[in-house]
Amino acid sequence: MVPLPAAALTAGRRAAGAGAALVVSWLLASAGGCSRQTELREEADAGSTVYTPNLPEAGTLPEVPDAGFDDPSLPACAERPTGDCVGVNDFPCDFSRWVNKTASECLAMTECQADGWVGVQMTEQGCVSSLHMEEPEDAFVACMAESLRGFRCPCRESFSAAFLGLDNDGCFVGCTDELPCMAGFHCVSGFCVDDR
Repeated sequence: MVPLPAAALTAGRRAAGAGAALVVSWLLASAGGCSRQTELREEADAGSTVYTPNLPEAGTLPEVPDAGFDDPSLPACAERPTGDCVGVNDFPCDFSRWVNKTASECLAMTECQADGWVGVQMTEQGCVSSLHMEEPEDAFVACMAESLRGFRCPCRESFSAAFLGLDNDGCFVGCTDELPCMAGFHCVSGFCVDDR
């Protein structure tokens, strides 16, 4: 038997090692390398991790008495339709966005008379149970209650707040052809005017 040169032996060993590595890589990939796995320990709430300076927490704003969230004529929480509080993908609850959007709409619909913070409490079942404000304004409270109380959300118990501004004394919302007024208003001389 003729001995092989050392260079040929080294090349053969490298080829065998590369082949073994390729087989091992293929086995690992076919055993789950293409699977997607996620371990979420906490239920996510879209927007809940965003830090807002001076954002009030639950219990820091006084509850508005007789806001209408305990109305016995309302359907049971589980029977209510889903409100505009659904997030996207892995974040089904978007309670904070719903509260901010509703507060903004109600502020405009009640001629921008409410001030300060408004807070909204969500129950474990996903329904709003109370409204909280330092200086309640009746028309604004009624609008918030009407907009929030008949719905449920895919959320856990939580509290969300929206800032309405300070010393509001009427709305002066600008508008253009590109930035039209919200529903219930029309544009007159560059400002949104109530349709009523």
